[in-house]
Amino acid sequence: MSATASKPRIDTETNDWFMRVGDGINFNNSKYCIWGIHSHGKNLFTNMKQGDRLWFIQSKSKGKIVGVATYISNNKRIPNITPSNKELGWRGEDNKWDTEIHYRDLYTLTDHSDPLLTHIKSCQSIAKYYKNKCDIDLPLLYSYIVQYYKTKNIK
Repeated sequence: MSATASKPRIDTETNDWFMRVGDGINFNNSKYCIWGIHSHGKNLFTNMKQGDRLWFIQSKSKGKIVGVATYISNNKRIPNITPSNKELGWRGEDNKWDTEIHYRDLYTLTDHSDPLLTHIKSCQSIAKYYKNKCDIDLPLLYSYIVQYYKTKNIK
């Protein structure tokens, strides 16, 4: 067996999306594989498909990646039916985020001495990844993440 790492397989069929997570506190404290956003009445998920990758980016950080996961689905939050912020482990008012994003296979990337900085310049809650607008080749990075990291164990 060779001492060198095997060459990773890069998936070209999957899209990559940036998801802003504010200061990252609610993201890190989340008890479930759910993220909340305010949709501003727009359908932000028109081109997103199950199996796409979600790259969670901390705001005001030069695009610091704090995690990556696989998109499952999204739905509107409904009081007394969907989990409350408290049940999710989030701080803030329950009506602040009107849409839930469900994901699986979360890899947290906050334990680096050198943070992964994308340097993206977008204030959108969700933005599609374009290789020419990002300092990191996300599909290549993901191939290494799944090879060397373990998923975070949350519900």
